[in-house]
Amino acid sequence: MQTLPSPVSDTSYTREDWKSGYVSQPKEFAYWIEDIEGHIPPELSGTVFRNGPGLTDINGYRLRHPFDGDGMISAIAFTHGKAFYRSRFVRTEGYVAEQKSGNPEYRGVFGTQKPGGWLANILI
Repeated sequence: MQTLPSPVSDTSYTREDWKSGYVSQPKEFAYWIEDIEGHIPPELSGTVFRNGPGLTDINGYRLRHPFDGDGMISAIAFTHGKAFYRSRFVRTEGYVAEQKSGNPEYRGVFGTQKPGGWLANILI
């Protein structure tokens, strides 16, 4: 009978590294990527988009699930051997209202409740 190798005890990541993927990114960016290892072929042309949560808290009020966060579109565009990065929030009615008030205005779909207990969340 064959035995399986024991699990590797030294992982290539830490729990803190993993958790850093769920930290809010409150700023939008737009810049040319200068620090590139190797080179980008000049014939490579196009854009890669990523859609995901950008805010996982609202003024320090932590959301219970990353999908309850406000969406951010990130893009890397390739042209003439260069790369350009840009990120922007999806400006939904909820995002705009919460940015204006600085408070959670809506209950999340995946488990985040508005502050104020069950009365504040009952009819939503």
